[in-house]
Amino acid sequence: MLNTNQNEKMYIEAYKDADYTPPALGRFSFLVNPEKYSQQYTIRYSDLVEPGRTGNEALFRSAQPQRFNFDILFDSSGVFNQNIFGVAFFNPFAQTQEITGQIDEFKNLVLKFSGDIHRPYYLKIIWGDFLRLCVLETLNIEYKLFRPDGKPIRAIAHCGFREAQSRTRDNQEQDRQSPDISHAETLKAGDTLTLLCNKIYQTPALYLEVAKANNLNQVRNIRQGTQLWFPPTQKSTQG
Repeated sequence: MLNTNQNEKMYIEAYKDADYTPPALGRFSFLVNPEKYSQQYTIRYSDLVEPGRTGNEALFRSAQPQRFNFDILFDSSGVFNQNIFGVAFFNPFAQTQEITGQIDEFKNLVLKFSGDIHRPYYLKIIWGDFLRLCVLETLNIEYKLFRPDGKPIRAIAHCGFREAQSRTRDNQEQDRQSPDISHAETLKAGDTLTLLCNKIYQTPALYLEVAKANNLNQVRNIRQGTQLWFPPTQKSTQG
């Protein structure tokens, strides 16, 4: 369902980079605003079990990009022409753009592969205070109304978007290496316990505590591929 009585219309702008550097490359304004939209949040946890225990504390791994979905109406029937008061009324003589042209305009903005950046554009969706930085993930177009000659005059685009922003912008909003949360790390070539402690805790001095937490008999020559558990620091657990 869609809301036809709102004067402030939702629109989408396209950008070349995930910093959304102006100017926008194009804009698509909605015919009518969505009546509803859905948001999905996903958090991933590690299956790592601390050595010597049978329980799983569901150690935090990552928060996945937010996903959200809503429908977009395309119509060339004349039903959604509006008078000066913003009230929708039917005008059978209205000259409106063919629905195929409306859909192509939308697809060129949100779906088309850009040779300049070798991918589709980054999108900014704006509706009053509603603002999302994202990319299109899924698009399913459902044609619902036709002329006698078979040409469609109404369609609903079921759109799925996922949050997207540059690493620089993301790092400004959250610090994933905070020592105040648990970490699970898999030892790679060149890694040492002291180096990983320095990476996570900003000091190598806690390597003995980490070794104890993982029931390690020695801290040298740990086998590559070993998964280690890095607990929160004592300061954070007490605070």
